[in-house]
Amino acid sequence: MYISSGTWSLMGTVVNEPVIGDLTDKFNFTNEGGLGNYRLLKNVMGLWLIQEVQRALEALGEASDILRLVHRARMAAPFPYMFDPDDPRLLQVGNIPDTIRQICVETGQRPPADSGSLVRGIFESLALKYRMVLDQLELVTGQHYGAIHIVGGGSQNQLLSQFAANATDRMVITGPVEASATGNALVQLLAIGEVAGIEELTQLVRQSVEPVSYLPRDTDVWAGGYDAFQRIVAKQAAAHNLTI
Repeated sequence: MYISSGTWSLMGTVVNEPVIGDLTDKFNFTNEGGLGNYRLLKNVMGLWLIQEVQRALEALGEASDILRLVHRARMAAPFPYMFDPDDPRLLQVGNIPDTIRQICVETGQRPPADSGSLVRGIFESLALKYRMVLDQLELVTGQHYGAIHIVGGGSQNQLLSQFAANATDRMVITGPVEASATGNALVQLLAIGEVAGIEELTQLVRQSVEPVSYLPRDTDVWAGGYDAFQRIVAKQAAAHNLTI
């Protein structure tokens, strides 16, 4: 399983043939043609939320650099609140922190009082959503995935990567950061005959990137968090006729 992590999170796996059925329709998975395969994936919210939080903080004249926000989130208490990151209201340009606070009120939770709690709740909710999509993907494919590969710019976020490992109870392996550019260059090398085939492309990536691995921690705590997350997501969906 992979997550292409950036503004959005593209989550899925590679299959030899398109997977089409009632479950792919129910869970909103799609099949994208790749190089000799298909990417069975689902588009999930990503770091757009953090980008919009940064925009809101800048408008207030507050510090908004990502390293400081991640540090504050790391220091905040666990599970300050939870929400479904795929709520359509969060796709709109606007005051995302206010929208998240509104969702907290609607679902009977205390809204975050500071930027550390705000950002931590976003990271934790993204990680718990990854768990939900992992469960859906395993139902669709009938497969068990022992590890999750996170690529793209979001793979540099160590806190989110650790939360993803905790939430899914899977090892998370990150890198390459510039996955799209790397893939583009490799396909061009294949096209001009500099490499022999897909296996050699894969080997080149493995030789060129030093992945970082994250092992799950506090899995019992996160399992309880996931139970609470599912209840809150269901309540959030019912309030606005959303599809989970």
